[in-house]
Amino acid sequence: MLTNTPPNKTRFKQLLSERYIIAVCIILVIFLSLLRFGQPASIHLDPSWTASLGYAFEHNLQAGVDYVFTFAPLGYYQHPNASYLPSLFGWFLVWKIIIAFVIALLVYSAFRLIPSNIDKFLYLVLFLAVVEWHLETMYFITLSISFIFATRLLEKPILTWQTYLSLTTIFLFFILVSLGKFTFFMWMGGAMIALIFMAAWQHSWRVAVLLGLIHSVLFTVCWLALGQELVNIPAFVLNSLEIASGYSEAMTILYLPTQLFYAAMVFGTTLILMALNFWDRPFKLSTFLISVVILFTLFLAFKGAFVRQGLHILIFFPTALVITFLVGYEADKPNVIRFIQRLLRYAVVSFAFYGTLVTGGFGIPYSAENVLGAWNKRLINNTHKLFHLSEVKKNYETQWLALKKQYDLPEIRKVVGQSTVDIFSWEQTVIFLNNFNWHPRPVFQSYTVYTKKLIEINKHFFLTQPPEFVILKLQAIDSQFPLANDADSYKILLQQYQPVLEEKGYLLLKHSPHPQQDSSDQQVVLQKNIQEGEWLEIGQFTQQPLLLTLNIHKSWLGKVWVLLYRLPEIHLETRTTTGVVLKHRLIPKMAETGFMYNPLILTQKDFTDWYAHQPLQQVQALRIVIHPTWIQRLFYPEFEAKLTEF
Repeated sequence: MLTNTPPNKTRFKQLLSERYIIAVCIILVIFLSLLRFGQPASIHLDPSWTASLGYAFEHNLQAGVDYVFTFAPLGYYQHPNASYLPSLFGWFLVWKIIIAFVIALLVYSAFRLIPSNIDKFLYLVLFLAVVEWHLETMYFITLSISFIFATRLLEKPILTWQTYLSLTTIFLFFILVSLGKFTFFMWMGGAMIALIFMAAWQHSWRVAVLLGLIHSVLFTVCWLALGQELVNIPAFVLNSLEIASGYSEAMTILYLPTQLFYAAMVFGTTLILMALNFWDRPFKLSTFLISVVILFTLFLAFKGAFVRQGLHILIFFPTALVITFLVGYEADKPNVIRFIQRLLRYAVVSFAFYGTLVTGGFGIPYSAENVLGAWNKRLINNTHKLFHLSEVKKNYETQWLALKKQYDLPEIRKVVGQSTVDIFSWEQTVIFLNNFNWHPRPVFQSYTVYTKKLIEINKHFFLTQPPEFVILKLQAIDSQFPLANDADSYKILLQQYQPVLEEKGYLLLKHSPHPQQDSSDQQVVLQKNIQEGEWLEIGQFTQQPLLLTLNIHKSWLGKVWVLLYRLPEIHLETRTTTGVVLKHRLIPKMAETGFMYNPLILTQKDFTDWYAHQPLQQVQALRIVIHPTWIQRLFYPEFEAKLTEF
């Protein structure tokens, strides 16, 4: 006997089916857009330090102790363009697939919470368009989404075991992301303080303590599972803060007022949006905490974008583009309030979009015309690679073998054997290509040794556990004075190591210890205060090796400035005895401990000539130059210059 299904039930089933299909399609598109497959091995700067993070993970090097970097134990897996390492590539792909799927679910879950179809569309399109632009954008957005879900769970009057399980899952996501980079570690700290406070306010201090305990246990288990020791957590935090504190000086670049203007407009408009949201419901704690955490997220994104060098601009504006769609959708709001909030939301999007695509500069490969085209190309490429993983691995392996042949160092390898070796270059990949026994100084990239404490950390390493060999290829970024990078370590190389051989542009040095001169015994030959642009004549002292120490102190305005933005470029100009004027970028904190200045060692050949006691260029005079003129207000008018015997 045939039965007729009521038309209403049929339509309801069709609707459910259509929604399910649409949901699966959206999640799949997000997932395919998020996939990353790393990049082929290379000896260049970024691929080398990502490969170093992989080596650190594989050999259980202790974060904050054995290596000092703002990327944490899972940094290699978190970085979207980590350099190929044969032993880790399989797990790297597993991590990328899992994390892409988890983030796709989070992004879609937030998509469902947005009531406006127009806002749904904009939120999804903008996320897909900008998510590739920088690692931190994707995680800032999804961490904020997770926090919003956590506050919704804590709003429930009764917390069941399902609620605790959901909160535990969110905490685990916080932790895994925080173990990739210190920025997210700080974000997690702020978010957990907010959630624990909310638990105490909404429920009881016992619930708050329990949530704090769950998070602490989860973090401890993850930290130990990654081969890290609990006693090293303070060192990781303090040394990461030390590196972060030097960004504003080390990553200086030209001043671009248009970028700051649009960033200020984004912040101001977002602040008004949050204030309006809170004013409408002043006694709802979750609304307040969500606003605070999102503003904190934008602040971290701003610091990451505007304190570091140019391309990091792709952190702040893309984050602001999407994160504004996560607040202000309460159903019982008056229509006028909802309308004003929508206008503010679209204003943030406009300012952020314009700030990125029009004033970005720095060779950003995106414009208003090609941004969606770039996403479409990425989607197609990711889909192809996902279904041809063996081909991806084969291509990477082929390039690895070609690189291994190109940078094969048989003569150096014959001398070094299994002895410990470090490399003074940003080309750490050379170490891995030759299977050397890498014994790295903690701050393994010399251009990041830009504070007195970081200089001391590397110096202590060389005085207490020096590698038997050092491979040297003299390099400096951004036209910096080469020996000002990692200054004390270079002093030790010049005194405690001797050349063995040179191969393919790499100079092998062997540890040859003899009593180290106590810095307190070094005689000061000249100490004088000079002003910006004033030449200091030192020719009468340069018939001997000299260290140059510079104390360039910031004014009160400068100290405030570096909290929010990077310092302008400072240059050290050197006039040689032959009349040639050389110009180098100077990082003030690098120069506080004194660096080898005379004779001038600027190239690989100069290093070799030093050891061979060959004549080198001598310094006649020096001066400090800061442009534009008004920027000089960020510093005291006089700088202290000191020359010391070496």
